[in-house]
Amino acid sequence: MEQISTVRALVALWPSRQVFAEDVDVPLARVHKWVAANSIPNRFHRQIITAGQSRDFPVTADILIDIHAPSEDAA
Repeated sequence: MEQISTVRALVALWPSRQVFAEDVDVPLARVHKWVAANSIPNRFHRQIITAGQSRDFPVTADILIDIHAPSEDAA
C-alpha cells in the first residue's frame, strides 16, 4: 500500500471519490477541490477519521496532521 502522505493518497483508499464524498457527507466537487489543493479543512477531519475507520482503513489523526504539516523542503 502506498504511504498516505497526500490528500490524493488518503482519498484513494476509498473505492472512488464519490464514495469518499458520501461517507464524509460532502459534495463530490468539494473532494475534487481538496485533492487539488492537497488540503482538507480541519472541521472535516473527525468525519474522515470515523469514515475511514468504519471501512477498516488506516486513517488516523496523525496521518491528517502529517498531510497538512509544512514540508521540510519549504523551510
